[in-house]
Amino acid sequence: MLFSIQKFNEIFYNSAGQLNLLAKILLSLLIIALTQVVVSILTTSFDKLLMKKGSSIEGRQITVTKLLNNTIKYLIYFFCVVHVLDLFGVKTDKILATAGIGGVAIGFGAQFIIRDVISGLAIILENQFKVTDHVIINGIEGNVQELGLRVTKIRGFDGAIHLISNGQINTVTNLSKENQRIEVKMEVPIKYSLDQYAEIVNEISNELVDKYSDIVKKPELIGVTKMDKNSMTITIWGSCKPESQYLYQREIIKKFIEKAKSKSMDLNCYFVAGDENEI
Repeated sequence: MLFSIQKFNEIFYNSAGQLNLLAKILLSLLIIALTQVVVSILTTSFDKLLMKKGSSIEGRQITVTKLLNNTIKYLIYFFCVVHVLDLFGVKTDKILATAGIGGVAIGFGAQFIIRDVISGLAIILENQFKVTDHVIINGIEGNVQELGLRVTKIRGFDGAIHLISNGQINTVTNLSKENQRIEVKMEVPIKYSLDQYAEIVNEISNELVDKYSDIVKKPELIGVTKMDKNSMTITIWGSCKPESQYLYQREIIKKFIEKAKSKSMDLNCYFVAGDENEI
């Protein structure tokens, strides 16, 4: 046993009784590995705790959970780096003393990080948007995939992932919080009366209300919004729960054309306003 301890000391300690370079490297690797394990266990525990609440989890809960996960990871990684530096003789007391805003902020440009973090916390506290919401941020449209400490991740409808620093978020349009307008504008021949078009719209509205439960206000013909020599533009408005307006706009256009043809009305109508990419 004494021989084994002596050999151990010869391998990992120098003549002054301090850890040698090999020991410091191995211990650093062990600290890093343990850090990874701790981070994995904590983040997994948060996710499991969230999933126990059922499948109908609110986006805000998911957002807060992801924010806590990121916070924990940053803190643990920070102290891991400090401990490893301490092993190699780097004085870390000043780093720890100024880890808030002082020297670290100047050294690493953390003023931008702090700005992003504060903005992220404001987004959470004010409930501006949450994970799964359909939003338009700085002109970029998509669904919120993740709201982190520094960055908001949005998945566009083309599948692209957009990363936006929280501190650079200037304008937010949240399409998931309130009822959305169903709006269709169609250019139709002027030779048919407005009453004929209103009759078609009314038939379509009744069918949609019977088929779908999330229509808040059934679509109706508002009137003529533009007039030309041989055509006029009619506008149809309604209201529905978030995320459904594009479906109903497509349905209205499709049914309008079908019903017009069934009534032997010669229409050369087309969609002229709204979100053409979605429809």
